[in-house]
Amino acid sequence: VSAEHKNGKIARVRVKSEVGGELRVINPWPGVVEVTHGETTTRMSGKLLRVETKPGEIVLFRVEN
Repeated sequence: VSAEHKNGKIARVRVKSEVGGELRVINPWPGVVEVTHGETTTRMSGKLLRVETKPGEIVLFRVEN
């Protein structure tokens, strides 16, 4: 897990799945979040973000511009 900060705020969160399965992340942003994993980018919102992952997959969460 790694995170990038810009101007004192979280700009993005990157997670590498080691074994696959459901990844749950508490949403650090208000509003809509872009979630990219594999070649898919989706939009999510809410307090808890859930993504099904495969082993070795990298998931990127970032605030939607």
